[in-house]
Amino acid sequence: ILFIKKILIYILIYIINMSKEFNNSLKEICVKKPRIIFLTGKKCCGKTTFTNGLKKKCNYKTLELDNIVLELSKIYNIEERKAFDVYKKINHKEFNKKFVEKIRDFLSKNKLVIIEGALTSKKLIDEVFKNYEFLFVYLYPSSIDRYCYRIKKRIVSTKKEKVSNTIIKEQAKKMQIESKERLNKFINDGYKVNVIKV
Repeated sequence: ILFIKKILIYILIYIINMSKEFNNSLKEICVKKPRIIFLTGKKCCGKTTFTNGLKKKCNYKTLELDNIVLELSKIYNIEERKAFDVYKKINHKEFNKKFVEKIRDFLSKNKLVIIEGALTSKKLIDEVFKNYEFLFVYLYPSSIDRYCYRIKKRIVSTKKEKVSNTIIKEQAKKMQIESKERLNKFINDGYKVNVIKV
C-alpha cells in the first residue's frame, strides 16, 4: 500500500509539473500566435497533448504527418513500416513529392497551422516550409523518470503486453540520447529551435 501511495504521489506531482510547463509554453505561443508551428519530438514526449492544448486555446488546425505517410503508403503500395523509412530517407521521389505537396496544400488553405510529426531531413524541412516563416518547437524528454511514465502509459493505453520497468527504462534512455542527437542536428542545421523540456 505504501508503494502504491508513493506511485500515486509521484504521478500527481508529475501531472502538476507538466501542466505548469505545458500551460506556460501554450500561453506564450498563444500570445505570439505564429501562423505556422512545426512541432516535433520523439514518441511519447507529449506532441499530441501539446497540439490539443494549442487547438483548444488558440484554434489551430493540425496536420499529423503520420497520417499522410499512412495515406501515401496505401497509394504507393508500400508496407506501413517501410513507408516511414521512405519519407525520412527521401529515397522514393514520387512518394516524397506527394508528401511535400500535401503539407504545402494544407499550409496554403489554413490560417493557423500546426504541423506535427518527425521531419528529420534538412532538405525535407526546407522543401515543406519554403517561403514560409514558422515556429520550430521541439519537445525534449529531460527527465528519464517522467519519460518512462509516459512510455508505460502509452503501452498500457494501447493494450500491448506487459513490459518490465527495466526494459522501459532502457528504451527511455536510448530515446533520450536519440532525442538529444536530433535536437543538436536541428541546431547545427541552422534552425532556431524552441525547446520545451518535458
